[in-house]
Amino acid sequence: MFRPDRSTAWPRVSVVVPTLNEARNLPHVFARLPADVYEVIVVDGHSVDGTLEVARQLRPDVRVVMQTRKGKGNALACGFEAATGDVIAMVDADGSADPGEIPRFVKALTEGADFAKGTRFTDGAGSGDITWLRRMGNRVLSGLVNFFYGTRYSDLCYGFNVFWRRHVPVFGLDATSPPPAERDGRLWGDGFEVETLINIRVAVAGLTIAEVPSFEHPRIFGVSNLNAFSDGLRVLRTILAERRQAGARRGLWRIGRQPKPQGWNMARLSPPVGGLLAVATPADGHIDVATLASGENRGDALTLRQISVPVATSRAARPAVSVIVCAFTEDRWEDLSRAVDSLHQQTEQAREIIVVIDHCPGLLHCARRDLMGVTVVPNSFGKGLSGGRNTGALAASGDVIAFLDDDAAADPGWIAAISDCYRDPRVLGAGGLVKPAWDNGRPSWFPPELDWVVGCSYRGLTEVSAPVRNFIGANMSFRREVLDRLGGFSAGLGRVGALPLGCEETELCLRASQLHPEGVLLYEPAASVSHRVRAKRASWAYLRSRCYAEGLSKATVAKLAGSRRALASERAYMRSVIPRALVMALTGAARGRRAGLATALALIGAVVITGTGYTVGRLAASATARYAVGTVRWQTRPRTGSTP
Repeated sequence: MFRPDRSTAWPRVSVVVPTLNEARNLPHVFARLPADVYEVIVVDGHSVDGTLEVARQLRPDVRVVMQTRKGKGNALACGFEAATGDVIAMVDADGSADPGEIPRFVKALTEGADFAKGTRFTDGAGSGDITWLRRMGNRVLSGLVNFFYGTRYSDLCYGFNVFWRRHVPVFGLDATSPPPAERDGRLWGDGFEVETLINIRVAVAGLTIAEVPSFEHPRIFGVSNLNAFSDGLRVLRTILAERRQAGARRGLWRIGRQPKPQGWNMARLSPPVGGLLAVATPADGHIDVATLASGENRGDALTLRQISVPVATSRAARPAVSVIVCAFTEDRWEDLSRAVDSLHQQTEQAREIIVVIDHCPGLLHCARRDLMGVTVVPNSFGKGLSGGRNTGALAASGDVIAFLDDDAAADPGWIAAISDCYRDPRVLGAGGLVKPAWDNGRPSWFPPELDWVVGCSYRGLTEVSAPVRNFIGANMSFRREVLDRLGGFSAGLGRVGALPLGCEETELCLRASQLHPEGVLLYEPAASVSHRVRAKRASWAYLRSRCYAEGLSKATVAKLAGSRRALASERAYMRSVIPRALVMALTGAARGRRAGLATALALIGAVVITGTGYTVGRLAASATARYAVGTVRWQTRPRTGSTP
């Protein structure tokens, strides 16, 4: 029976079966399908043996989709796009995967997982087909992925996976583009490397993964198109290419939409699926899952933390966006004017633009006199960026409150890209790419890995849309109700005048994730801004002061949120991004690049100085206790109008 418990509301399951001359195997595969699957989609690669005729005879209700290019990856992409169920099951047509195991995978999803991954190498699993060479190759490749990405996959290359359909965009598969003239008519991900591609991307995106034991049977008829050597090399290339593309590093994301060094949230389930214990469906539409590793599990099974998983995700309407720009000095008047102009030139207009002046009467007068189409208000709280942002948020009336630095200019599609992020009701906040705009060009010694020093996105940050721990302050947004519940930015953090302190956005994001563990803080590179980098910031003196201030700020955040949560991304950055940048710099120096040695010194100096600031800040922890979390009384939201 498909539903082990008829009292449980089971999702609609779409089964996607890629085929290429599998007419003799389909009767065996279709006979094992659970009786009440929602739909069966056969994606055919132009078979010549009557595969489609057999499929229609076996199941008159079968949906047939033709591939747009070659390869198993393209077949899956076409099938995923055609599926209409709540859940998608990937099932091979050669009889190697048993569709009768689908209920076990679906049960893992209904008990909290986003992605149920089959494994042949755990208790209750096995294979009657894999050779010793493929087994060893799989072990090596799985180890590489686990090392690079902080995962714990036991079986990287097994293609029996079941997942919620709403997560298909995470895979980044292309089903519609025409075949290219080169590469045998296949795009990246069209071949057998697709399973590895999917497994990496679901981990990087922060989905909750459950490994489910499965038994692989030998192919019934025909000869497999899989080649251990050539396809193994494609998988290796996929691992390395994805690592470069996504800026992935060991411990990049923690499953559950937090940086993963805090704990890899993957269950290895032993039959029956006993690692997921208690499921309750409250009235708010979420499932709270209490998890515990079964005593039957292997010793390396992990106890999952308590999580909250949406039962269903609906696409909400585009929200109204209020934009806050905080300014503190007349010296940056031209920058402020440029920032406001960029907001007036958006393809989607903001509900309102609010300029907050931080205790500078002269600038307040100029802004009220010369800035048209905006609301200008003085900072109602203590001096500093946190107080200014809280003032603007209190004055805003939009559903989403976005923050843009006064020396940043938003790209024309910035508001539209931010607004699109909030169609997903799980999104608590959204931030985007911050591009450096150097006054005199990037210094030859200043590596992109240190662009965070000048408030910009740095090399090593993900380059695709993905959940993150925190945003860069020059380009971020939050739902207004989230800010309301959090009480705004902490008063003891944030830049005060020209003093390069920070981390107020990190601390707020950590609180948001703690308050809403089911939510997502989404990084969307399409929501991009250009951030001016003045000549004085392109100096060794600024590098020293900014790194020291960053260390002090991180110490304060660690005091408030705990060092494990506060420094998770920094540990991953130190493990991967900095060593790689050092190797590149020293290699360049060895090859005669004069700036290579200076770049290496900058990287080492940034690490040492930031660490020094952090140590000093921790030693002075008693002084940071005054930094209160949630400093704003949000019950009194003032009414605002356009300022003349």
